[in-house]
Amino acid sequence: NAGVFSRFVISRLVIDQHRLQIDPTRTVWDEVGEGKETVKLGEETLSLRAYLRRFLFTEDRIGQAISQLSGGERSRVLLAKILKRGGNVLLLDEPTNDLDLATLRLLEEALIQFKGTIILVSHDRYFMNRVCTHTLALNGDGSVQFDVGAYEEFIIRQSKIAAALKPQVKPSTGSPLTPEARPA
Repeated sequence: NAGVFSRFVISRLVIDQHRLQIDPTRTVWDEVGEGKETVKLGEETLSLRAYLRRFLFTEDRIGQAISQLSGGERSRVLLAKILKRGGNVLLLDEPTNDLDLATLRLLEEALIQFKGTIILVSHDRYFMNRVCTHTLALNGDGSVQFDVGAYEEFIIRQSKIAAALKPQVKPSTGSPLTPEARPA
């Protein structure tokens, strides 16, 4: 039903590992600003400079050519571009790969503050525990589990369920063999 999905606005900018969507000859200002001096985030309007500061860009880095940036800074440029476009659904596949610590923390904070739905695929358990509020686990047998709470809480609940389902070893009802009764 198309009506069900009409309330979802999915951003169409993909952050690829090689950062191919950014022009290395442009400056951070030009690439993120795309000709505009302000950024609208929901009801809030920020100057482009203030917005870029949120992504840890200093004054000297704002005017820097992207080709002169580190990998983490280039990732922040892409993150700034995708988040300014809005939307209420983000699909992230291993978003923490190849991020420096500053960019990782920035991504965590941005996702925690994000008002929409995030579908996250990751092997980074610490990151998932920080940003996830629900878990959808795809099991190897084709079944799917849905759980409310942080990722670590999901793991703990699954361990308890597995322990409860584990067959209990019943104590032997016969008398144990004494050394004299053991066969030689």
